[in-house]
Amino acid sequence: MITAVEGRYIYNYILQQKKAKWLADKLLQVTMSQKINLTINGFARLCLEKKEINEDDAGWRTEESCPFLEENCCTIYTVRPFACRSFASTEDCHASDTAQISERLLVINTVTMQLLEHLGQKEYWGNMLDVLVALAGNKENKDVKKYINNDEKIESAINNTLTAEPVPGFLVKPDEAEEVAQYLHTVFSEKVGARTIEQIFNNK
Repeated sequence: MITAVEGRYIYNYILQQKKAKWLADKLLQVTMSQKINLTINGFARLCLEKKEINEDDAGWRTEESCPFLEENCCTIYTVRPFACRSFASTEDCHASDTAQISERLLVINTVTMQLLEHLGQKEYWGNMLDVLVALAGNKENKDVKKYINNDEKIESAINNTLTAEPVPGFLVKPDEAEEVAQYLHTVFSEKVGARTIEQIFNNK
């Protein structure tokens, strides 16, 4: 799952590399996609509202292989989204099995994904391939769209995405709160140019 912010990061890299047709060919390989039912922050919002929700109902799982993998190597490694950057497993994982990660890492990863969604709020959020195909419809990505040349495919991808939501709060257990608070302090204190991340989040 990625945000439109991460999708644009991928597009910028691909277009700088003058690989518009290559990206279009990768996206055209994908024939299956599924409707996502909840964003990460949408899931958190419902939980905080004490609504009954099953994580499996969110639609986040997919059996589809990533088209950017070639000979088991990532071809967009430099601009891979956070979901890929944060991937870790204590066990060898295969197509027929799932990754095993520590509870601590899962919590920090989830908090970070909530922050990323907040940055991309009001834009596309969903399966990486749907978000990338949806972004092909933006005029700045016309060099990719001309090779896709399929408005129906783009419309279908848009319909499969959701709109990113702001952070409603974090789903943190009492014994995790201190470490998460320290992590958030570190993140929000970092600067991008003259502004801190906190100022960017608060649109200051």
